Amino acid sequence: MTFDPTKPVQTRDGRPARILCIDARGDLPIIALVGAPAPGESEYVQRYTADGRGYRNALLHHDLINVPENTGTP
Repeated sequence: MTFDPTKPVQTRDGRPARILCIDARGDLPIIALVGAPAPGESEYVQRYTADGRGYRNALLHHDLINVPENTGTP
């Protein structure tokens, strides 16, 4: 599945995330607020590549993915 920053996102490990902008200058154009690992803690700012990765050459738990769509089938 292709990453679409215009649709709802979350981290690969399931934390909520909100994209603030997708056109920041440099190699990491996406800026997002990501939910902290512990419930009740603050969000933090994270920058990402255009395809939602925190770093170019690694898959990480804090990479952005699109929220899975509910298909309505059990």
